[in-house]
Amino acid sequence: MKKALRIIALIYFIFLSLFWFTDTYISLGVIHYTSLIVGTLLMVQLFHNHKIIGLRYAIILTCWSGYKFTDAVLGYFQSEDRGMALRFFILTGSIFGLALLMAVVLLYCYVKAIKSGKNHGYIE
Repeated sequence: MKKALRIIALIYFIFLSLFWFTDTYISLGVIHYTSLIVGTLLMVQLFHNHKIIGLRYAIILTCWSGYKFTDAVLGYFQSEDRGMALRFFILTGSIFGLALLMAVVLLYCYVKAIKSGKNHGYIE
């Protein structure tokens, strides 16, 4: 079960980075290499399963998701047009709220894997 949760969370963040790349390409017409690098590194982590690197990714993704979710909530309360802001809040809040949940799941999986102390840095 722990392995399935970790895989689902990593695949969610891989698709989120692909969405980030597509959004930047469509809206600005430029290739966003940062999103490609993030997606590639997460894909490598999906197959490589290193505990320490995965924990670092989980911490970074938890901070980033928490920041984006908080930004979505504050953006709703600072908006003057509540109708349009509510639609945008539902969209971004659901995306980044789920991302925050997935990041906490990743954090839990990697902390449990490190505490087990087996397999010299790799998850079985």
